[in-house]
Formats: sequence, structure tokens, C-alpha cells
Amino acid sequence: MIGITLDNPWDYKKIIATLKTLKRKIHVRVVFDVGVDLKEYKVPIQEISKYAFIMGQVCDSFEIKDLSVDDYYNRCYQLYSLYDSYVTMWEIGNEVNGNWLGENVIAKLEKAAKVFAPKQKVITLYADENKSYLSFIFNNKDLLAKMQYILISEYPQDNNGFRVDLNELERTLKQYNLNAYWGYGECGTTKTKDKISTFSHYYIDIQKQNIKKANFVGGYFWWYQKDFVPNGPLLKNLQSL
Repeated sequence: MIGITLDNPWDYKKIIATLKTLKRKIHVRVVFDVGVDLKEYKVPIQEISKYAFIMGQVCDSFEIKDLSVDDYYNRCYQLYSLYDSYVTMWEIGNEVNGNWLGENVIAKLEKAAKVFAPKQKVITLYADENKSYLSFIFNNKDLLAKMQYILISEYPQDNNGFRVDLNELERTLKQYNLNAYWGYGECGTTKTKDKISTFSHYYIDIQKQNIKKANFVGGYFWWYQKDFVPNGPLLKNLQSL
């Protein structure tokens, strides 16, 4: 699975122009922003789904704290009603072990899991230096058992260079009998000089190193869509995959 993230779905025409040039149909993660009428995403979702598999993100991690449990449930239900026919997989929680998500995170995720019960569900964990993603797995095994995908959001530049030990992650998932597919749900950098090397690390090096591991799916979902539009600094790199 190869993925990129749309942080600005309103500029979808440029991304579609890129999607048409790729060797394979990839996954595009669409971030649904809190405060935007969800019906406004209709045209981007419909058009992008013609050229890519869509992963719908209920909302970004920094917005989860702004929603009550009922708000989160209602948001999931509305998204399911509006867009499920276009969306291949639903990211019901983003960077869920982050200490900035506020209260009742698990209650919100449980509600979301019920709404999207028949569908392919994703939870993304945040790669922090103290490895809270491992304790999250231990403390929420029943919830994660309902997921088809458990992914990692990794930004070493924000964590003193820390990167997840994928062997440790794989062992942990196996230890708790979690048979979900696993990989990366988010990565990227804003530093121009680091873009190509960072992209290559995830989409090429990590892919080669882990391709034979059971249930490893890749993913990556680079955050900055402007890097892949025509004349973007990573367009050729994406096209080469």
C-alpha cells in the first residue's frame, strides 16, 4: 500500500493530475477538518475516488479534544452516511496516544468503532520517545482487536530523531494476538533539503526492509500534498514507485 495525505482537499484537481500519471492506484488519505460542513467535501471525495483508494480520517488528532463523545459519534455517523460508498478504509482515530487529545479518547474511539463496524478500520499511533504507543497497545487490546489496520505516525524531527523499532512493534502486536495489518499512517518533513531523503527512507528503504514481514503494508501517507502536485519536489519520486 502506498499512501499520501491531502491536507487541502480543495486543491484536489492538482492531486488528480498527479494520480493519473502514477504506475499504480494508490491510497489517498482525506482529512476531514472540524468546523467545515462535511457536505462540502462531496466533490473532492467523488472525484478523487475515481483515481485512488480513499482513507477517510474522522479528524486530525489536534481536533479530537474539541469534540465530546456524542459529537464524535455524530460526526462518524454523518461521515459514514455521506461518504462510505467512496471510502475504502476509515481512520477512526489519529495519533490516539498523544497527550494533547484531551479526555474520553477511548470512549470516542469505541463509539467510532461501532459506527464503522462493517468497514475497514484504522487506528494510528504516535511515535513518541517514551514509547507510549506500546502501553496504548497493552491497555487497549480489545479496541485494537477490532481494527484491520494499526499504523504509526512518525516525525523524528519532533522527537529528537526517534524512530519506531518495527521489530519491537511487530513482536508486541503478535504478543497480544493482534492480527491487524501494520505500517505507517503518517510521515513527512517541511525541510526542503530533507524531503527526498525522508521520502526515500520510508517509501523505499523501509519498504524493502520489511516487505517480507507478515501483515506489513507500508502506507506512509506523507502529509504535505503540495510536494506531489505538478512541479512538486517529490512528484518524480512518487511516480517512480
